Amino acid sequence: MKANTPATVTQGISPGDLKKNWGEIRRIINDGLPSDEELSAMMNAAGAATKPSEVDVSPELTELGLKYSAFMRRRLTLLRLRPMLNF
Repeated sequence: MKANTPATVTQGISPGDLKKNWGEIRRIINDGLPSDEELSAMMNAAGAATKPSEVDVSPELTELGLKYSAFMRRRLTLLRLRPMLNF
């Protein structure tokens, strides 16, 4: 897949470094993003689905989506880091 070449976006990131800096990563996210409740309210106001079942996605497909969606594009996301953090 061209999206993940020549190297993966996580090259050079170690699980140890993530764990060591996890508190700071969480602080940056919490300071920079709306809360879960605010995001849900915005999505509801826009008429957007907020649950997989609202768009006929099965629990099995939801799990597969969470597992593999991070690898569809060359972006560093929390889903991409999830395997390193053992979540």
